[in-house]
Amino acid sequence: MTFSPALEARIARILATYPAGRKRSAVIPMLMYCQDEIGSVTPELVEEIALRTGVSPLRVDEVVTYYSMLHRKPMGKAHVQI
Repeated sequence: MTFSPALEARIARILATYPAGRKRSAVIPMLMYCQDEIGSVTPELVEEIALRTGVSPLRVDEVVTYYSMLHRKPMGKAHVQI
């Protein structure tokens, strides 16, 4: 999956923040920033983040399922949640 240069730089900074063996802590911030650029969390995005963090795609998918702020489908301009 190809990201914009700005997003690639941001991902590199996020991953550099965490020591070896703790890269899985970067999953949520990476998902948030990628979702902002792409518009939703796609299966390809889940695979890419799993590859970059060393976490299984299933674990990344579990994070997406758990957090209501992560969306599998593109959201409209306004999103109202009660």
